[in-house]
Amino acid sequence: MIQKKLAVVTGAGGGIGRAIAARLRDEGFRVVGIDIKLCPDADVSIEADLTRWPEHEARVTAALEGQSIAALINCAGVQIKRSPVEEVALGELDRLYTHNLRPIVEVTQWALPRMVDGGGIVNIGSISGAASVPGLACYGAVKSAVHSFSRSLARELAPRGIRVNVVAPGYVRTPLTELMLADETRLAEIVSRVPLGSVADGDDIASVVTALFTAPFRYVTGVVLPVDGGYLA
Repeated sequence: MIQKKLAVVTGAGGGIGRAIAARLRDEGFRVVGIDIKLCPDADVSIEADLTRWPEHEARVTAALEGQSIAALINCAGVQIKRSPVEEVALGELDRLYTHNLRPIVEVTQWALPRMVDGGGIVNIGSISGAASVPGLACYGAVKSAVHSFSRSLARELAPRGIRVNVVAPGYVRTPLTELMLADETRLAEIVSRVPLGSVADGDDIASVVTALFTAPFRYVTGVVLPVDGGYLA
């Protein structure tokens, strides 16, 4: 029996992360999902608070069953309420760092010795990290740091043939955005700024993430790829 390639997905219990886990399984990967809540679409789901990563390393390593990692997707993260900079509490800034950047670094550090040469990493960024969005200056700054980290990592890992890319979603229907998008006035305002005329769903993002691990993209690394319906255009 041919062993399936192994993918590790953080944030696999959320809307985008769960869609990624499901799509990777459909594409023949064995998926280990990690999140604060379980992912029914992963082959192995591990409940873990990624802000306390060192406490969970041993359990996740055991779940690999000695298999090397072919794909790492760092999708875990949080959002904050849109507000002017002067109203952002420093605690919220710390929360963005500890949820949206530090786990990417820590999980990547853990994964690299266990990753096959020629494997790949996709980090989930945001269009807020690629363009200014009023009211999201701190969120955008942290996501921009994710983009910068990923580009630098792509150069570091190129000698191993490990490609590192960022997928930067625009507006996506997830449990985190459900309340906002339920407001018809707000939804209409958002859609009016998206050339394709709609918001995305999780599978729109998952399909692009999965494609980045396929042969047609073997020469693509260090890229921040917006998946935003043309918003940044």
